[in-house]
Amino acid sequence: MVIISSAFPNVMAGCVRTRFRHNLSIIADIERLYIPRKDRGRGLIDVETPLKTITIELNPHLRDKEGQYPKQVLEYERSEAKNAITKNATKFKREVQQCQSWRTEKINQPQKMLRLKSKMKSMKEEKCKNKALHGQYPRIVEKTQVDAVITNKWLSSNLKGEPKELLVAAKDQAINTRNYQKVICGQQVESKCRICSQHEETVDHIASGCQIMISRLQTNGINMSQRL
Repeated sequence: MVIISSAFPNVMAGCVRTRFRHNLSIIADIERLYIPRKDRGRGLIDVETPLKTITIELNPHLRDKEGQYPKQVLEYERSEAKNAITKNATKFKREVQQCQSWRTEKINQPQKMLRLKSKMKSMKEEKCKNKALHGQYPRIVEKTQVDAVITNKWLSSNLKGEPKELLVAAKDQAINTRNYQKVICGQQVESKCRICSQHEETVDHIASGCQIMISRLQTNGINMSQRL
């Protein structure tokens, strides 16, 4: 029997190399890549979650299973200190804070794996929401007056990767506005709008809140229509 060692960092490094190829804006949030589209994500296939759940599931199977092949794997595990399944399983359990009650409850293994996957998905969403910059959009969508289904529907449209992620970056307030420069980048700049000088220069203010900009655009539109 041939045992192939697949280190977890190597697997994730491969994911990082492929996910940035023409599909992600450099200022967009990478955590959103593996969140379903209906939940404001990109809906890409997640390699990390299946790898961790399989490792956790495989650990007790190797420990309790009788036979030649499990023994060979366990012998190999003792010599493989860095990428041992036992060590990785313990580490992954600690990451997801697996409940002690799961071991005493009468739940079959597939149900436990579903709970683990659900826990890891919620952890990704919480990590995304807790970010100072990229967490703004998820927090806004969760407000009671926002229809999340309609708001996230455009993510399932036929827009290509880069324009779509640029729009998401704008929703995250990740565009280089004065507020972004001061609050996120820590630069010593005036954060008020450079046009009206009254409100913070954010993406939302530029898009719909700056009255002077709106009046200028309306005037330009009227002038262009009169020329026609």
